Amino acid sequence: MRFVFAAAAVILTATPAAANSLKQVGDSYWIALASRRSADEAIAYARRYNSLQPAVVGSINGWYAVVIGPRAVAQGQGKALLGALAKSDYIPSDAYFTRGDGYTSMVWKAPPSPILATAKYDGETDATLQSGPLCIVLSRAPVDGDQRAAIAAGYESGKPAFAMIAGAEQPNEKPASEVASIRLDRSSPQPQAVLTYFWQGAHCCTITRIATAHADGTWKVVDGETLDGDGGYRFEDLTGSGEVDMVSADQSFLYAFASFASSVPPTKIHRLVGDRIADVTHEPRYYEFLKQELAGLESGVKPADPVWHDNGFLAGWVASKMLVGQGTDAWSRMLEGYDHNPDFGPEECVTGQPVEGCPDDKKSRIPFPIALKAFLVKGGYILDPSLYPVPRREEPPSAPVHQASVPPATPPALQQCVESADTARKLIFQAFVSRKIQPGEDYSAVTLEGDTTLEENDAGIGRVVCAVTYDFDLKPLLGHLAETGEFGRAESIARMIRRSGAIASTRVRYSVKPTATAGTTYVELLP
Repeated sequence: MRFVFAAAAVILTATPAAANSLKQVGDSYWIALASRRSADEAIAYARRYNSLQPAVVGSINGWYAVVIGPRAVAQGQGKALLGALAKSDYIPSDAYFTRGDGYTSMVWKAPPSPILATAKYDGETDATLQSGPLCIVLSRAPVDGDQRAAIAAGYESGKPAFAMIAGAEQPNEKPASEVASIRLDRSSPQPQAVLTYFWQGAHCCTITRIATAHADGTWKVVDGETLDGDGGYRFEDLTGSGEVDMVSADQSFLYAFASFASSVPPTKIHRLVGDRIADVTHEPRYYEFLKQELAGLESGVKPADPVWHDNGFLAGWVASKMLVGQGTDAWSRMLEGYDHNPDFGPEECVTGQPVEGCPDDKKSRIPFPIALKAFLVKGGYILDPSLYPVPRREEPPSAPVHQASVPPATPPALQQCVESADTARKLIFQAFVSRKIQPGEDYSAVTLEGDTTLEENDAGIGRVVCAVTYDFDLKPLLGHLAETGEFGRAESIARMIRRSGAIASTRVRYSVKPTATAGTTYVELLP
């Protein structure tokens, strides 16, 4: 992938636009990636390709085009270039060259990358980053047997300045990591050193450490959030002020009202201020950016789509609307469509005792609007609770709807396996398509075959290990990938069908354990 991109960079060389016009001449072209009805929606889409310095331009037809360039394209190289970039997932497969005859105005341009320099460590051979007088060495340290943690040691003018370690609690035989030089705090005499370490797993997690210099020459290591996925924070100047923001997602929404795959966390923004990382999401200067993020979330969602009845989507959507001052309207929409009988969400004990020690037959799911309101008040999204009414409490059903098909005598540990089988099914689908399931996306190509069994039960920590057989109907999966433009993955599935047939069966093991949020569990596929 890196080689293809490097080759493409040789072919694509920047050229000035024609005087006073976005229309290109000669060998100069725009590369059009997509078009959207609104500028906010187009900007949200363009940010996916920030590394390619995209732009959003207005069009004569009233739409907004997401483009790269303009660039000079060597004669005869255009088709090969687009194919190479599409194959490498840098641009959509249907991207095309255009002179921009219908482009009327420059609406937005991606800001320059704030990353001054980077170095990557493969977990075996030490890597070095030189940033002014600071030299950072990436290496590893033994933790447990052959398991190691990642270390970034900083030396200023040859003298030890700081040491950052990541992954001591989540070690790896080859703890690959990356360090970047970024000026996150302009009051600091030097750019900050940012260490990121991805500890792998089904969908977790990236650890971030930041070393920042004081005026007296000393250094302080600041812990960033441990964030879902591979990558950590996204660094960008969101307001044009010259100050770099740290963009992520509000991790508290994961598993709060839906499984991981169905959770939709709203955007979160931080800044490094001295020795601390401050949450600045609610500051007015970020209104335009958050409005664009909301447009991206709503993009392609139609009024009749099932996501409007998905509590995981609704929780994140309502919070995102509150960030731009549209909370009361969103709350009314949520009350009209939320799922009244969810399989996921906070519980309470009808006896009044803490839910952690409550017998299963005494637990009751808290109605979604009530639970969501309390959650958003705690998270700082709701400042005036009186603006957000909730329905009167209803008597809980005699038995939760999702338990109707489970025999009353099912042991609690096995019941955890049964109730988590659908989440495991989503994780398997995600593994096949190599990405997270989108809200409302169909994953019916993966079906349960036979009974779920309990393999291990560690009552001390509440962890169970389950096993079940899943069937993969590869033909609809192939069609789904083609429809979503994932042609590389579709080609791989097509080869599997030709080699082994359209139905693939596999025995899957997965673990289920409680999270810090009462009434929620963490499901992970096992090797």
